[in-house]
Amino acid sequence: MSRKRTVRKRGKRLLLAYVLRGLVIGALLVVVLALIFALKAQFLPQGNADDKEETKEAWVKQDSEWQTDASQQLPKVTKKVSVMVDAGHGGKDPGTSSGTADEKDITLKIAKLVKAYLEGAGVTVILSREDDTFIDKYERAELANNAGVDLFVSVHCNYLEERTDISGVETYYMENSASGERLATMVHNQILAITDANDMHVRENDYVVIRETDMPAVLVETGYLSNRQDAGKLTDSEYQSKMAYGIAAGMIEYINRESE
Repeated sequence: MSRKRTVRKRGKRLLLAYVLRGLVIGALLVVVLALIFALKAQFLPQGNADDKEETKEAWVKQDSEWQTDASQQLPKVTKKVSVMVDAGHGGKDPGTSSGTADEKDITLKIAKLVKAYLEGAGVTVILSREDDTFIDKYERAELANNAGVDLFVSVHCNYLEERTDISGVETYYMENSASGERLATMVHNQILAITDANDMHVRENDYVVIRETDMPAVLVETGYLSNRQDAGKLTDSEYQSKMAYGIAAGMIEYINRESE
């Protein structure tokens, strides 16, 4: 009996020794593989990931870099163009509102910032209005057509009384306009990239200012004044600067791509 117990004990010890040895070897393999991957990540080129980051940085500024003026520089345009930036509403037509903030004032501030950014990139810019003036929507389109501008963008704020939970940016282009859709998509995506606003999508419509204009035209609903968060952002000078930067960046992207 004692000899059998001894054999059993030796068997258990051998089994335990093999198990421990296996665990040690497994741990060493994990360490070696981790070192290999770490060295690979450090010394091998990253390829497309770096390229994407470089492209992003060329267009989009980081939050820490933002100021409330037009000092942020956009890429220069590759050909001479002129655009009209249309601040929605004005004068006797305040548009929608949130508290004491009227749409007409917000759109004018953003439009002036868009103008500054575009001019810094070499674009000739005309504002449909430069102060609190009422201009009929048909007259806005006529101003753009008579000036012979290459692009048109109209800046607005949205409002939805029955759904105050809805927020975000919408960008409209004229139905069946391929160039308008391309411009709207680029403007919209640049706005989302810099503001991180909720995406309410690029949409077709036949608003007068984008229907009656002869050039590629878009209308940007920069946010919902019926939504508390959007209203707070749209009345903030830094956010207005970001919104303007996104609009300008999208227009410049369109200009440069169309000239390739």
